Amino acid sequence: MNQRPRIKIEPSLFDKIIIFSSWSIIILLIFFTFHYYSELPEKIPTNFNSTGNATGYRGKMTLWYMVIVLTLINILFQSLSRIPEKFNYIVKITKENAKKQYTLNIRILYITSLLVSILFAYIFYQIIAVALNYIPKSFEYSGEIIVGISILYVIAIIYLIIKNK
Repeated sequence: MNQRPRIKIEPSLFDKIIIFSSWSIIILLIFFTFHYYSELPEKIPTNFNSTGNATGYRGKMTLWYMVIVLTLINILFQSLSRIPEKFNYIVKITKENAKKQYTLNIRILYITSLLVSILFAYIFYQIIAVALNYIPKSFEYSGEIIVGISILYVIAIIYLIIKNK
């Protein structure tokens, strides 16, 4: 089996900003959980239909579970960024292209981590807003917003991969 070169990729300033932003969102979610926890009813909405109406409820401890899951996702992604030679690539990795390919894939991990954090924060906000009987007008378009962001993300990733082939 062909061994890929092991190269330590140092995060750029852009990467550090993305990492910082992901962790900042987690810290904000922890703060909001502490802040609103006592005001929330024992059962909070956790499932919503396409019109934004709550269709499922769980205990308010769900907010803590969300924070824990998001924290684990961020830890996992940052851990994976330390072993880019283990990733799958659409091009053969050589000494000449390894740094470029590793950097690209690590950056994709960081951006994915940030987008997942933003998505969690958005869902978190919606849960608290509905639980406290404040329903923003934009809530009825949540599905479209999430799908739109997902499509833009996939297009951006495909573009980056093709551009850096």
